[in-house]
Amino acid sequence: VIEATLDWLQGQPHVTDRLALCCINLSGASIADEQFQEYIVKLLERAEIDKSILCFELSESAVSTNLTSVALFMERLGKLGCQFSIDDFSGGLNSFSYLKKLPVSFVKINSTLVKAILEDPIHYAMVKSINDVAQTLGKSTIAESVESEAVLEKLRELGVSLVQGYHIFAP
Repeated sequence: VIEATLDWLQGQPHVTDRLALCCINLSGASIADEQFQEYIVKLLERAEIDKSILCFELSESAVSTNLTSVALFMERLGKLGCQFSIDDFSGGLNSFSYLKKLPVSFVKINSTLVKAILEDPIHYAMVKSINDVAQTLGKSTIAESVESEAVLEKLRELGVSLVQGYHIFAP
């Protein structure tokens, strides 16, 4: 997937000039694999694109189970200009500590929390606190699964940086 994405981006300069971010999900097993890390580094070193448009997404669970590998991975790819996102962020105390320790640019707020933001005051408070803490740390937030105008408006009120979901556009 990474190789195909880099090849496509290199062949589409008219797209990459307008592209703010290209996100690629990675599994915890991939990040823990040293050979895989070497493979990605070599691909990126050869790629003739602006690497700052690349954002590697790692799930919160992958971060928590592979913190040392994740930190090394982010350091290596960060030196090449890549960005990172913690995906499916749910806002536990350990989760917030990852935000302080890792060079993450984006925090993707868990879809379960976003979907219930209008009906559940606890989910609303969690989304608000995740957004507040992330932005205090200089990170942008992305709300997943925005499926209605009402949810979008509530997220705007909270100051969430970016949104994704069927209300915005189909995947």
